[in-house]
Amino acid sequence: MEGLAAVNEAKRTKAKRVVHLSIHDVEKCAEAPHFASKIAIERALKESGLPHTILRPNNFYQNDYWSKDAILQYGVYPQPIGDIGLSRVDARDIGEAAVRALTESGHFGKTYALVGPDAVTGKDCAAEFAKALGKPVAYAGNDLAAWAKSMAPYLPAWAVYDYALMYAMFQAKGLKATAPQLAETRTILGREPRRFADFVSETAAAWKA
Repeated sequence: MEGLAAVNEAKRTKAKRVVHLSIHDVEKCAEAPHFASKIAIERALKESGLPHTILRPNNFYQNDYWSKDAILQYGVYPQPIGDIGLSRVDARDIGEAAVRALTESGHFGKTYALVGPDAVTGKDCAAEFAKALGKPVAYAGNDLAAWAKSMAPYLPAWAVYDYALMYAMFQAKGLKATAPQLAETRTILGREPRRFADFVSETAAAWKA
């Protein structure tokens, strides 16, 4: 609702540039409320006539900050992203892409996937943290009921419901980038996107310190 209001106000005030942060392959999970809202905003922008750019990032590397205690204290990687793989992306790359879309010419009317160079599974994420920390880290698995129960003290019920739908899609379909989508990311960044392994190495070093 707020996003649609923002599009309406941008149109009313004749905004010179609009950059919308959507979701990679957002149509894959239209049943999840936060995915559905992105679809509605994308459509409104395209019909508005505003000079706009749509950025579609994959799951953020930095989401793993929420898992710090689980990883360090219990040796468990808890995000139930499944066994197919996600082309996760660094939030710093998203920020840089947004700046370029807002400040450079040539991006109006375009949609860019924002993805990382490697598709990683839940087990891959656990293994990277284990390697970087020098201690065992196991993937907690794909049991969404158990994940929902563990999140109940920390997230409102609507968020648990919403994210569980997203994770179910990740487990059933994955969210891997195609070669053309990776090329879109390189185009808007002007370079290769950051690797998950490098993010984990940086994060583990910071946590150890």
